[in-house]
Amino acid sequence: MDGIVLWADPQAHKAVIWCSDHGPLAYATGPETLIGAFDMPEAGTMVYCETHMENGVRICTQLHPIQRFAAPELAEALRALAAEASAA
Repeated sequence: MDGIVLWADPQAHKAVIWCSDHGPLAYATGPETLIGAFDMPEAGTMVYCETHMENGVRICTQLHPIQRFAAPELAEALRALAAEASAA
């Protein structure tokens, strides 16, 4: 499944991914998750990943970067939409 990294901590090998099926956010943790990359992709990177549910949390496996800077503005746009919705 394709997705966009919304947040990442490359040093901790963690990322939060918005998947193209618009289901729950997926969480990637650990360097073993990465395929074809040495660091966790930064926010805005389009990725391919496999996912599964574990204790009610969507876990990302086999994370593979496809395109850097595909949607760098997405995380901020989602924060703005959430702020507008909570203000209404």
